[in-house]
Amino acid sequence: MNPVNLDDFVRGASRLAVIGVGSGLRGDDAAGLAVVRRLRRGLRSKKTLLLECGTAPEGSIRRIREFGPSHVLVIDAADFGGEPGEIAVFTENEISGTSISTHLIPLSVLCSYIRREFGARVLFVGIQPAQLR
Repeated sequence: MNPVNLDDFVRGASRLAVIGVGSGLRGDDAAGLAVVRRLRRGLRSKKTLLLECGTAPEGSIRRIREFGPSHVLVIDAADFGGEPGEIAVFTENEISGTSISTHLIPLSVLCSYIRREFGARVLFVGIQPAQLR
């Protein structure tokens, strides 16, 4: 992993979309959804879009397009070999061809699509789950 400064990424955004991915029915797989819910409690900005996308983030492409983000954070439970609760930040290239996500559709495909279609910078934030049942 290359070190990516998440603070710099967020500060550099003129319009930030935060996409929480996961399933509330699979234990820690709901981590991405929980992060978005927590952000929603304290973050009020017309320059930030907070989406709980469940297990099919591709279904939110239209809302993301309408918002027109400069930067996108995709947050999900990810098995990257860390300690439970550990957070790791990955670039699109770092998740390409890997299956760190717990979902069938690779999030690398979603990240690549968002970058190509919207010209947005994309980072993936993975949260190491303890269990997914």
